[in-house]
Amino acid sequence: MIEDAKINPTLDNPITPVARRLGIASLYVVLGNAYTLVVGLPLQIYVSHVLGPDGVGVYGLLEAVVTTIAAFLDLGIGSVTIRFLPAYLQCGEYGKALGLVRLGGTILITVGIVAYGIMLLSLPWIGTLWPEVTVYRKEIAIMGLLIPLGLLTYFLQQSLRGFQEIRHIVLGSVLQLSSKTVLTLGAFAIGLRLYGYVSAMVLGTLCGFLWLLYQVHARTRILSDAEASTSEYSQWYRYAFISFSAGSLVVIAETGLDRFLVGGFIGSGAVGVLLIARQLQSFPERFNQMLLMIGAPLLSAAYGRHDHRERQHIYCLMTDWSVRCSLPLVLFFIAYGHPVLALYGPEFANRGTLPLQILVAAQFFGSLCGPLGNVALMSGLERHYLFITIASALLLAVLLFVLIPHFGLVGAAIAIASSILFVNLGTMFLVKRKLNLHWWDKRYRAWLPQAGANLLLVLLVCYLPLNLGAIELLMLLATMYALALFVSIPFGMHEDDRDLFSHVWAEFQRFLRIYPRSHQK
Repeated sequence: MIEDAKINPTLDNPITPVARRLGIASLYVVLGNAYTLVVGLPLQIYVSHVLGPDGVGVYGLLEAVVTTIAAFLDLGIGSVTIRFLPAYLQCGEYGKALGLVRLGGTILITVGIVAYGIMLLSLPWIGTLWPEVTVYRKEIAIMGLLIPLGLLTYFLQQSLRGFQEIRHIVLGSVLQLSSKTVLTLGAFAIGLRLYGYVSAMVLGTLCGFLWLLYQVHARTRILSDAEASTSEYSQWYRYAFISFSAGSLVVIAETGLDRFLVGGFIGSGAVGVLLIARQLQSFPERFNQMLLMIGAPLLSAAYGRHDHRERQHIYCLMTDWSVRCSLPLVLFFIAYGHPVLALYGPEFANRGTLPLQILVAAQFFGSLCGPLGNVALMSGLERHYLFITIASALLLAVLLFVLIPHFGLVGAAIAIASSILFVNLGTMFLVKRKLNLHWWDKRYRAWLPQAGANLLLVLLVCYLPLNLGAIELLMLLATMYALALFVSIPFGMHEDDRDLFSHVWAEFQRFLRIYPRSHQK
């Protein structure tokens, strides 16, 4: 007999308030992202100084190739897992859950190994198709391991999201980044440059993969009392086909095509600048992504229960928290993009400031719109969302071809920003029409005091004769977040926020009462 308490954690219990289910798991992700910021950002800066724009650009092109291949080989299986696994666990259909995880893992292992073998066999002919990378065959052979590792790591992450085991995903990311950092420092210390960084990336991914594999195995072992079932294969196949079609086009257009065109028209150094700008752009988006790690399974479970009110609540709550958490960082990058990029090197600052500002502003518009794509995908609108993403990918491809030759990196940023605006506006219209999902909520009024306070701080700093180095920028960013928190306490506290904070405070007090006793024993 399977114990439901082990399968359906408190986070997936509909009796628990939404803010508590979403917020408690988010605390783990916040800590993980804080670690990524503290460790990952200095590592990026150090790697940029060691490799230079050209080295970072070559790495970015190789990464784009691997990412593009993996996008095709994923076959939409990861999306199927996060779409159906929470619903099966919610309804107690453990056989279907077990069958989904086993079948998906088997397919991806087979596809990943075969793809890597084909890539190794094709290495002697790569130089004729792409002469510039002939001298990087060793790096390509090592980086190709990210194809099977990346496929399986993403699948395992989606499986743990379905089980609502967010903390293990975070621990896996921390382990991966820590391993990569130590190995990169060691490789650079003995004189290895691009080859050392690529090797460190692959070995770090392997460490994270092994951790996730162990955790998923522990979850499925609990389900092993149920008989694995693939009776829903036709439904999985249909959803996988739609997700694969949409996801592959978007990855090719957003991750591969922009780098290839910038490299072809401008050079590998410009690819390195674009790569850093897009990495910085992703930092404000991390708040939205960390909420989606928990929120997407909750949306799927709400759809399974036909609970439209909870779906609306989850959507507004995620939008509110994402905007409030990312707003200081967005203003920071827009106002101080040049000194931030100067930390990577003068060429990054001179060529990447305006593209960074355009990308960050567009990404923030996506945060303002909320998790629309996940609402559509988790609510049976995957076919409609497919058409929007296809149109967005085509628009992006056309704009990249037209704008990059004339405007360079700024043209690439404008094209990417236009695609972000298009997909968000189109999806907003879709969910409004099909799900009657409303964007506005009165809690959004709390954004104005927070934004006003940070804008005043930005204007004040602009008039001061300050030389903004790494320490000064870090202190300024911390001050912006402290000011946002200070303003939010009297002006921005919603009942969901108060419920979460009161629960966390009560748990902290309970820990303080229990810890002295256990310590004395």
